[in-house]
Amino acid sequence: MTLTDKEILEIERILDDLEIYVQSHIKERRVISAYVLKIRRLLKSGEQQIFYKDS
Repeated sequence: MTLTDKEILEIERILDDLEIYVQSHIKERRVISAYVLKIRRLLKSGEQQIFYKDS
């Protein structure tokens, strides 16, 4: 599944909001910030396939 530009922008907006919240409310912010950075790198790398686990 490939993400559209609009979907990528929405994900980035959500990540921005998450980072702001984490910086002001959560003690273990480095771990969460590292995951946010990893997601951003994946979005920018062009590897936009999302794999869903079968339930």
